[in-house]
Amino acid sequence: MVSIQFIEQNYPVNQVLNYVGLKPSSYYYKQSDGSKGKTKSTVTYKQNGTFEKNEIVITQIEELLQIEFVNCGYRKVTWYLRNALMLDLLNKMVK
Repeated sequence: MVSIQFIEQNYPVNQVLNYVGLKPSSYYYKQSDGSKGKTKSTVTYKQNGTFEKNEIVITQIEELLQIEFVNCGYRKVTWYLRNALMLDLLNKMVK
């Protein structure tokens, strides 16, 4: 990159980046080696404190969506999970 050559020749970094139209955050960015975010949960908790494996919950959602003429968006599916299956979708515990 041309900008790096000028920066290595002790030109002011901000002036060089401004001239080539590059944001400083792009120049100074360092990619991290670690994984991002929390670890994936393997279970979904129920309102009574027990839990089910996520594979079972996914199967239950798929069965709901297989019903003929079903018109479910995420809100209706969420209602179904909370009220019909009694899942606690706000529980932040990860196992």
